[in-house]
Amino acid sequence: MGGREKFEKHVRNLQQGASTQVWAAVSEHFEQGIGPRYLEDVGEMGMKPAGAAILDPGHGEHACDREPEERLWHLSCQVTGIEHDD
Repeated sequence: MGGREKFEKHVRNLQQGASTQVWAAVSEHFEQGIGPRYLEDVGEMGMKPAGAAILDPGHGEHACDREPEERLWHLSCQVTGIEHDD
C-alpha cells in the first residue's frame, strides 16, 4: 500500500469527524462520570500493541503516564488562576 492509500482510509467528512465527540457528549455510557478514556471511531480504544503503526487504532503508552498529566494539570491551574483539589 502506497503512502496516500494509508491515509485515505482515515479521512473523514465533517459529520464523521465529529461523531466520536458527539457520541461521548450524549451517550448514556458516560453518565456515571467514568474517565479518563481514549475514544476513537465512536468507541473506547485501549493501548496499541508494541510496534503498531502510528495510524493503527488505539493510544500510545505515553497517554497513560500520570506524572506528566498531573504536572500539566497543576501548571494549567497555576497559569489560569484556577484553584484545584490535591
